[in-house]
Amino acid sequence: MNRAIYDEIGAGYVHGRCADQRLANALLNLLAVPPGSILAEIGAGTGNYSRAVADAGMNIVAVEPSIVMRGQAEEHSNVEFREGVAESIPLP
Repeated sequence: MNRAIYDEIGAGYVHGRCADQRLANALLNLLAVPPGSILAEIGAGTGNYSRAVADAGMNIVAVEPSIVMRGQAEEHSNVEFREGVAESIPLP
């Protein structure tokens, strides 16, 4: 999905979507990494799941191509947003 689509249709996305805590807990159980681990969410959107996982003590690099989606993200001390796409992830 290219960034232009979510730049166009993503306005207000944050008002209708939120993380399902059951899914966030399932992700944490599957990852089985200790608090303080650094994780990347590719295609993070507005960062709902990034924040939910960060609330459990993880540090998240949220990669999202759409400026509109990133612009709606609530700040979280353990979440850092970066512009990028899955085909060229801006991480070492």
